[in-house]
Amino acid sequence: MAENCGSPRMLDEGSVRDMNEALGDATFNNVDPESGRVLIAPHGPDPVLYGVRGETPEAVFRAYEMVRPLEPVER
Repeated sequence: MAENCGSPRMLDEGSVRDMNEALGDATFNNVDPESGRVLIAPHGPDPVLYGVRGETPEAVFRAYEMVRPLEPVER
């Protein structure tokens, strides 16, 4: 939503960790393995809610289905 642009993204971090574990090497750079910090949400004034990097479009779509946002999704 436009009013959330520039504010910290709100994701269920447990769902990101679960997705990362479930999809293994099909997606990557979702969670920092040393600190456990979620890496898929932007940290600046960005309209993007989150971005998953993956080996195939199918893997990215599966990840999308698993990650639970905690704020309204515009599109």
